[in-house]
Amino acid sequence: MSNVLAIDVGYGHVKWVAIGPSGETKRGIFPSVAPITTRERTVETSGLAGHRTVTVNVGEHNYVVGHDAYLEADAHFSRPRLSDYSQTDGYRALMLGAMVFSGMREIDQLVVGLPLTTLTTYHAQLQEQYTGEHTIGASYAKRKVDVNVGNVTVTSQPAGAMLHAAAIDPSLRKKTNLVIDMGYFTMDFLMCDGLRPYYARSGAIQGGMSGYYDHLGGMVVDQLAKAGVGKSLGSTTSAWRRP
Repeated sequence: MSNVLAIDVGYGHVKWVAIGPSGETKRGIFPSVAPITTRERTVETSGLAGHRTVTVNVGEHNYVVGHDAYLEADAHFSRPRLSDYSQTDGYRALMLGAMVFSGMREIDQLVVGLPLTTLTTYHAQLQEQYTGEHTIGASYAKRKVDVNVGNVTVTSQPAGAMLHAAAIDPSLRKKTNLVIDMGYFTMDFLMCDGLRPYYARSGAIQGGMSGYYDHLGGMVVDQLAKAGVGKSLGSTTSAWRRP
């Protein structure tokens, strides 16, 4: 068996699963938070625990990626919600960080998930961008990680759930199935006849959980304002509400 790594960089979290030659499986999840850092990190000597992160250089910036990356983000940091998210430097930082966390340095098959809204538009670009050799690490790092990717497959994010469900219940291969993936920024839906997708009846809309959080945040700001403590929050109200 080859080295296989699957990475799903969502608007909310990054999920990855690595399968080695002998079938051993590793998996991980961390928030889709990649704040820019401008200083070199050193090992804590004061008894405090170190952050579970890696620093990745993309373009002109170093990004902190991992489970504790939010501890590096200041009050002005926000998660991007863009239709071309997969083409941003932050997305690339999260992808490279997931490769490092997987522990694999030779990846025979990389599988990447995209929302159905952007799958057709960006699948070819992702295949080209992530096939080949990647040198991963902070720009100031003396030692970096080299990862080689042999082949890249880009598929829809709900497809993994469909395949997993069919593996658990083989009878689904003879039924009409609907997979609903409620993400942070998009809600994807995939309809299949067995494992054959109905592309004309599948798709995605920009209406994930972030809309709920925006609305809830707006309600909190309104209530605080009515209570007389909203003057300092007035500038954030429009950012919390959906346009």
